Amino acid sequence: MDGLPWYNAARVRRGTEPEELLPDAKSIICLALNYFPGPRKEAGPTGQIARYARGRDYHRVMKRKMRDLVAALNEAFGTTVAARWYVDDGPMLDRAAAARAGLGWFGKNSNILTSELGSWVFLGQIVTDMDLEADSEIRKTCGSCVACIDSCPTGAIVAPYVIDNNRCISYQTIENRGPIPPELRPKMLDWVFGCDICQEVCPVNRKAQ
Repeated sequence: MDGLPWYNAARVRRGTEPEELLPDAKSIICLALNYFPGPRKEAGPTGQIARYARGRDYHRVMKRKMRDLVAALNEAFGTTVAARWYVDDGPMLDRAAAARAGLGWFGKNSNILTSELGSWVFLGQIVTDMDLEADSEIRKTCGSCVACIDSCPTGAIVAPYVIDNNRCISYQTIENRGPIPPELRPKMLDWVFGCDICQEVCPVNRKAQ
């Protein structure tokens, strides 16, 4: 973390200390919500949009479900559960938490791969004061497969589990507020918002429903 800007380093450190997010935190409930809509359709005149961005705001959808889950826990245990929940926001290290909770394992494209839904999932976490028994991590890897690395048109996956954000199509079409580097433009194909290529070629995703 020494190479990170001070504000990013502080955010990462805070994400490793659940007690800073919720006093008396004892457990993190990790959740995954399927968002796979089916095979990709041929591009229209407006180009391709990543699947996750095609529907309703997933932050609102998943947080509503998580709020209902906390309410159900309160009713089931007859108590008031202290909880805070996160969906791709706040300082929570969502993929690390998901891997440790046994939801899935890290793919070489840095996404979490689940056994049943592949990587087509939104990740959410509920930090709570409930003292829950921990699940075991999934002892799986991608083995010798490098499909995601070989298929990235901009070469953004520079090594297994290492992404060069500056070369990633998703970063360039969503996060980058400036001009796209000229050398990357012809490699970005028809993607105008996000990118699904490294997920589409992943063998684990072939059985996703």
